[in-house]
Amino acid sequence: MAVPLAYNRDQLFASALAEAIEGMGHEITSKWVLDKDPSWGLSYQDIAKRDFEALEKSDVLVAEISTPSHGVGMEIEFAVLNSKRVICLKRPDSKLSGLIAGTRSIEVLNYLDGEDAIRLISQSLK
Repeated sequence: MAVPLAYNRDQLFASALAEAIEGMGHEITSKWVLDKDPSWGLSYQDIAKRDFEALEKSDVLVAEISTPSHGVGMEIEFAVLNSKRVICLKRPDSKLSGLIAGTRSIEVLNYLDGEDAIRLISQSLK
């Protein structure tokens, strides 16, 4: 699961989304996105290593993309290049990168609120 961490982080939304995904029997390989301090005091190199190793273990990347994030974008690119399924969630009023919109293997779901996002991700992951 990828969510913006450096700016405009919505920890409550991320927690609710993770709970719903785990409730469907899926494993979250990036649990640190739910922590108060997701960097865990790691160096930048260790953060990159941790994040990419989690993606390697994953079958699907669920990414919240309403707020631009370099890190989330890198994780999406890594997932696409490694033939992982990518599901992006975004609010309908947020702008969408042409690169994400134009990549056929990326599924983009527009959600109205947290409840709607959970409903959409639940349908998509069935």
